[in-house]
Amino acid sequence: MDRTKVNELKGFIDTIKTRPELLQLPELGFFKSYLESLGATIPEVEKPSSEETSSSEDEKMPRTHETHGESSPKQAAEEEEEEEEEEPIVDPPKPDESIFNDPSDPERLEPESEPVLSTGPEDKELNDDEMEKQAGLKHEATEAMEDGDLQKALEKYTEAIDMGGATALLFARRAAVLLKLKRPLAAINDADAALKLNPDSGRAYRIRGVANRRLQRWEEAHSDLAAAQNIDFDDATEEVHRFVDEKWTKIAQLRRDYHNEIEENERLRKEREIKKRRMAAQKAYDAQKKAEESSSSSASAEGMPSGGMPGGMPGGMPGKNERSASMRRIL
Repeated sequence: MDRTKVNELKGFIDTIKTRPELLQLPELGFFKSYLESLGATIPEVEKPSSEETSSSEDEKMPRTHETHGESSPKQAAEEEEEEEEEEPIVDPPKPDESIFNDPSDPERLEPESEPVLSTGPEDKELNDDEMEKQAGLKHEATEAMEDGDLQKALEKYTEAIDMGGATALLFARRAAVLLKLKRPLAAINDADAALKLNPDSGRAYRIRGVANRRLQRWEEAHSDLAAAQNIDFDDATEEVHRFVDEKWTKIAQLRRDYHNEIEENERLRKEREIKKRRMAAQKAYDAQKKAEESSSSSASAEGMPSGGMPGGMPGGMPGKNERSASMRRIL
């Protein structure tokens, strides 16, 4: 007996064992009849139900959103959301702090038009005679203040300062006179000179704080009066300090609200930018995936083999008579 034919028959029988439904093929009817003539029982192949058939067909059907890169419902919703025009992020206008200024405030002063006064020569050392003369001028200024002659007091303090070597206290005294003469800018200038010489001058801070309050510069007034009260607490200053503090608290809250909204808008802008980048990257990925899957599907269709029996049986099965003759030869 030809060993090759025996091996072929063995392979054929192995295939039938694993896939008995092949015996129902018309081409193998002769073999089925032969087996039945020997008393063999051929199992009937159960027909799949309509639901199973439908399910099987559905599984075989390509999933368009996976194989063709079409959007899933979630992706479609995201794309639709992206396409919707987003509301522009608009920063709020800078808050108008002038709303806290009271035009009818009786203590309010307008900035004066007169120039500030000279602060005299710096780093000049006075001799004994000059120091004695300067002391006399300061005494005259004090007497003028007691008499209520503010203009004369200002003149005498100015003469003393112009000699040079002025102290922080001398600048602070002239600043107090200038404030009483309703010259807040000049008073602030002298207070600055005093604080330059003595950064711990509570009197200079107090005068400058009151001058800023009368100009309705609430932030500066709050800072100066707080420093003055910390250095040298004064009961007479506490009332104006509380008034300024109340104003500044409202302004500070207004600024915080404004800055918080600006920061929130900046955060939203960054979030939108990140979202746009992610969606752009996702679109690029989906497009690439679609192209790759389309290319893969085309390649699979072109490379599908034609003919041939599953289970290793060669294609081009011979006719019935030829098969019978071959089988007889094998047996």
